[in-house]
Amino acid sequence: MHLTSHEQTILGLIARGRSDRAIAEELDISLSTARKHRENLLAKFEVSKSSQLVVRYFADYGVPLKKMQQRLAPRQFRCASWRWSSCCCKA
Repeated sequence: MHLTSHEQTILGLIARGRSDRAIAEELDISLSTARKHRENLLAKFEVSKSSQLVVRYFADYGVPLKKMQQRLAPRQFRCASWRWSSCCCKA
């Protein structure tokens, strides 16, 4: 299954535990667009939860998270916190 670079970016953010709202802010898209991207990825992988999506992708393709980080939008997170809600970089 082929994923676009945009889908890979969204998946990378989902893998880091980002909410739809955090994804929307990070990529400068609307909340509904972020939700739709997540829904499309869930459907594409035929799973119902984001955690299943991440496990399935890494099990099937084995792409390290580090490579996916290179595809993120310019404003990357710099702290060790993996949750947006507790991120010290949050403006």
